[in-house]
Amino acid sequence: MDIYKYLKKDHDKVADLMEQVIVTKDLSERQTLFETIKMELSLHADTEEKTFYKAIDDATRSKAV
Repeated sequence: MDIYKYLKKDHDKVADLMEQVIVTKDLSERQTLFETIKMELSLHADTEEKTFYKAIDDATRSKAV
């Protein structure tokens, strides 16, 4: 899976979790969903920084020299 598909998949996963937060009335379930969202977003941000933004940085640095 290329990085763009991977990032899109992560975006879709978090969007689905947020939809679940909206529909559930159970406070305990909401708390669990928010904790899962936090974990997913942290993993996503870390992956995005290490791959996507690094690739952009590397590409722009090589053209600036």
